[in-house]
Amino acid sequence: MRLGTVTAVILAGLLAAGNAPMQCASDDREPLPTVPEAPEECYLLAQRLLAQGDVGGWRSALEYVIERFPDSRYAARARDDLAHGPLPPPGPVAP
Repeated sequence: MRLGTVTAVILAGLLAAGNAPMQCASDDREPLPTVPEAPEECYLLAQRLLAQGDVGGWRSALEYVIERFPDSRYAARARDDLAHGPLPPPGPVAP
């Protein structure tokens, strides 16, 4: 193969991978939505994953919201959540 052909094949592969919807490595997780209405759905998925104790899935879902929907209000929330880390679940209030 010529160098130009190899470069074209590699570039095509990278572009195809960049357009594929992001999916978590595990099959037991919900797939991340890719439709235009998805920022809220992805953000809520991140919250469900965190509630299940899946901090890696939480982080991946929030990063997906930021990458895929950077101008949405949910991207702003996701940036804030990532900056502060996962918060512990609310517990009883001390007197």
